[in-house]
Amino acid sequence: MTPTSIRYLPYFLGACLLSLALFHPSARAELIGTEQILAPAQADQERERVKALVVREDVAKQLQMLGISPEQAQGRIAAMTDAEVHTIAGKLDALPAGGLSDFQFVIVILLVVIVVILLV
Repeated sequence: MTPTSIRYLPYFLGACLLSLALFHPSARAELIGTEQILAPAQADQERERVKALVVREDVAKQLQMLGISPEQAQGRIAAMTDAEVHTIAGKLDALPAGGLSDFQFVIVILLVVIVVILLV
């Protein structure tokens, strides 16, 4: 190396380090909430609940009547996004177990009372 190139070597190295410092993206650290950690596991559980619903015999018969095989339904459930599965699973929780909601039950009772009053 020549003496002039050795004299400019510190400047060159300084410029290289400065360019690395300026163009290197900075790292960010953020807190991760419990919801973000549990969301994939919850989505898998909800997807399994919806798939279990399709496997039921009465639901499978209804799907066959509509022209959808249980295998097609399973494939469609697998293709759904997590948000769609979450919506369906939420509706499953809201459905009444006995077939009538509270409002429908009150209407039936009121109709029965009106019929009894009219007959008497």
